[in-house]
Amino acid sequence: MHQDSRRRGNGGEETNVDIPLLRLVNVSRTFPPSSVALRHASLDVHAGESVAVTGASGSGKSTLLAIIGLLDRPTDGMVLLDGMDAGHAPPRVRNRLRRQYVSFVFQAFHLIDHLTVEENVRYALAIKGIRGVQSRTLAQRALALVGLADKAGAWPADLSGGERQRVAIARAIASPPRLLLCDEPTGNLDSVNSRLVVDLLHRTTAGDTTLLVVTHDEDVARSCHRRLHVADGTVREGEG
Repeated sequence: MHQDSRRRGNGGEETNVDIPLLRLVNVSRTFPPSSVALRHASLDVHAGESVAVTGASGSGKSTLLAIIGLLDRPTDGMVLLDGMDAGHAPPRVRNRLRRQYVSFVFQAFHLIDHLTVEENVRYALAIKGIRGVQSRTLAQRALALVGLADKAGAWPADLSGGERQRVAIARAIASPPRLLLCDEPTGNLDSVNSRLVVDLLHRTTAGDTTLLVVTHDEDVARSCHRRLHVADGTVREGEG
């Protein structure tokens, strides 16, 4: 689903403008002294799209994801979220936009060992300013959605790899993000759990949530609406 926004034309009339949720314009990222991780990347991603990002290790995929998720800044170019220049905004603004727009799911799960499953989900909600009864309600709803309502009081160490990744998904979608970024979310899982996680990602992001998945898994890539291929820091549409 594409976001439809109305703007006034020169004559004052309302016109429909299809504004991408995410737009990159000639984005490059260079690391000193001269390592180029991204080269003039330009792309539009609309609300509700699912996009797979493929490419060899070291091609620039993780750098692309970090820039989109406002964890890193481009050396050149623009990163626009809902038309706002987020790439070069002050840290306070970037932090606010990240909380407002973005959630992450990582290959390594990144659960907090000394917190229960429900507490892990609620911790992420607290970062977004959601606490108390609302936090508990949203966390329990998210865990039910990923089939782990009965594991709310469990410790991460007592879960299987597939269960831990499902907790990570629940944590990411408890307060539905506009942009869900996943870095190899099935990389540590067997084929059965991989299919389950892929299904969950698509099911839990149905609607206006945009899904970007960095992956080496062909099944994951084929499940998405579009594919971006990264090679030597260059981003192209399609399989490369």
